[in-house]
Amino acid sequence: MKSRRVELGYSAMRTIDLLTRAILATAGLTERDVRAVLVPNVVRGADDFASGASDMFFFAFGGPKVREIDASLPLRVLEIDEKGMAAARKITPYGFLTQVQPGPIYIGVEQPMKVYSFDNLFLTNSKVPDDLVYKILDTLEKNKPDLVAVQPVLRAFSAAGGYKQYDMPYHPGALKYYEEHKLQPKPLD
Repeated sequence: MKSRRVELGYSAMRTIDLLTRAILATAGLTERDVRAVLVPNVVRGADDFASGASDMFFFAFGGPKVREIDASLPLRVLEIDEKGMAAARKITPYGFLTQVQPGPIYIGVEQPMKVYSFDNLFLTNSKVPDDLVYKILDTLEKNKPDLVAVQPVLRAFSAAGGYKQYDMPYHPGALKYYEEHKLQPKPLD
């Protein structure tokens, strides 16, 4: 992506800007090595890519927008080299690599490869009742088939998989759920 038009900024989705910078870092690049195309969000970024205004876009696998763009402009996903993850973790410690295979969900994946991934987090404040947070985790776990029907990539979801050693506190309701289900926090990959 060196010297290419890379979408950055994400003024309405600041985390995506951080993640894009981390992905660039996996290849030894910074925003100074690319031509920034400022976008507010991933949908606008996808539209800009489709119109030829950028050379890449950031979007979740399984998103209908990805399939829409691929129908007119075949996509190719770029593999991330594990050696670059140390540089990426200097930008955000929460990214990790996931092995993916070619298939209908993974549009643009031409061969088995590792792609940059991150956990989506449920954030709340301490005033949310413990039983509500507990119930959210329990409902998600018990209704996983419904989650997968809406977003196939969520087949990787599990309450156990989401309990990691983040450097932020967990809500007491989540801790109660994890304790009752005998789950232990996993180290960050």
